[in-house]
Amino acid sequence: MSSRENYIQFLQQQNLQEDDVLPIWPTGFDQDQNDLTIGLLILLNRNLIEANTAKNVLGLLQKNTNDLLQVMNDYLRRELSFAGIKNIPPAFVGVFPWNSFNGRAKMTSSGPLILLTTGFIEMLEATSNLLLAERDLQERVQLLSKLIIDFCDSGVISTTKSLDHPSFRGEAQAIAVSLVSESEFFVLCHEYGHLANGHFESATSTSVKSRKGVMDVLTSTRRKEYEADFWAIKAIVKLARQTKKPIGQVRCGILFFFCLANLIEMYLRISGNLSETDGHPTAVERISHAEKMLIVYGANDSEMWNFITSAHLSLFNLVHHNLFGKTLPWDEMALLPPGSN
Repeated sequence: MSSRENYIQFLQQQNLQEDDVLPIWPTGFDQDQNDLTIGLLILLNRNLIEANTAKNVLGLLQKNTNDLLQVMNDYLRRELSFAGIKNIPPAFVGVFPWNSFNGRAKMTSSGPLILLTTGFIEMLEATSNLLLAERDLQERVQLLSKLIIDFCDSGVISTTKSLDHPSFRGEAQAIAVSLVSESEFFVLCHEYGHLANGHFESATSTSVKSRKGVMDVLTSTRRKEYEADFWAIKAIVKLARQTKKPIGQVRCGILFFFCLANLIEMYLRISGNLSETDGHPTAVERISHAEKMLIVYGANDSEMWNFITSAHLSLFNLVHHNLFGKTLPWDEMALLPPGSN
């Protein structure tokens, strides 16, 4: 089984150490902790988040992102076992300072490492800030457009202070934490879906370049990616039902990830910089498949989370038009345009 020691060794091979990985979590939420605590308690009182979610967030405010991922990983494996989903190969989960927007699996002699990239985590945090702070709509569109351009062109992500807004406190801050966590949870489950389906047993490696250097990653296929998505969604929905979490909250986080991935993917493709084409379906294709599953599972069970989903779809649509001169392909995505349901 891979371990923290394997993870640290891998970082050292890249001339890195754990302190280089990511600053204290969460990067986008370093305002007054009392505000965040109040916001979490409000959501908890309304039964909009689980008690374990609030407890874990409060307990991690002084730790880094790797500590958060270990809590998520331990919770996932424990709850999957309780849900009867067993025989999942163990993996160590950590952050890797890579400016791509995804998760990666790295095989070691002791077992797999699941690596969530810095770019993935920080872009989710920054975007959730833009979504939930009470800014002028056009200002949000311009800021998120710039966020996408800067990230894709130079790997730069706007700092917390440049995105800070007086309204991003309390409940808004707590909802952002939940939204980001749902997206991270899905990507983590997706990588476990690869492991559970034996996708890495015969996979070959390819080198992927980044501004941080070159890393060997496992190749994939469209079939494997869809299978991992399906496995992840089924597992997350099963866990949500056990803990009485709204399926709408799960859907919100998954679509938030995919819609942001679509903007990044589109910009990289148009600029001629989309190099990670190792068998992955497009984000739009994955949204379509995921949405069909989520609707079947009853994703319209939370008015608040449906409202937030509609809000971020509207924002992403405006940014898509601002960057590319056209709206999101609703029909291809199997999504109803915001406000039509």
